[in-house]
Amino acid sequence: MTVSVEIIRQAITKVTKMLAGMEVEVTQRGDGAFVQYDKRTGKPVRVNIPFLPDGASEQLIAAVQGFLDHEVAHVLFTDPAAQAEDKCLDKMHGIVE
Repeated sequence: MTVSVEIIRQAITKVTKMLAGMEVEVTQRGDGAFVQYDKRTGKPVRVNIPFLPDGASEQLIAAVQGFLDHEVAHVLFTDPAAQAEDKCLDKMHGIVE
C-alpha cells in the first residue's frame, strides 16, 4: 500500500464530515457510493464511498474523489422527501444531479 492511498482513505472521512457539517457516519466499502437517510427523520445518517484498494491508480483515485464530491452534495442539497417512489426515476434524478 502506498502512503498516498492511506492518506486519501483518512482524508475521505475527515473531508466528508467537514463538508457535510453534521454527524454523519462515513464508510468506505464495496464499489458503490450512496447516502443513507433515516426513514423517520429524513436526515442523512451515512455516506458510503467506494473502497480504495492498495496501489489504486490515479484514475481510480480521481473517480473516488468524484464520488466523494457527488455524495457530499447530496448530504448538503438533496431533499430526501423529494425522492421519487419509482426507483428507476429516482436513479435518473441522482444521475442528473
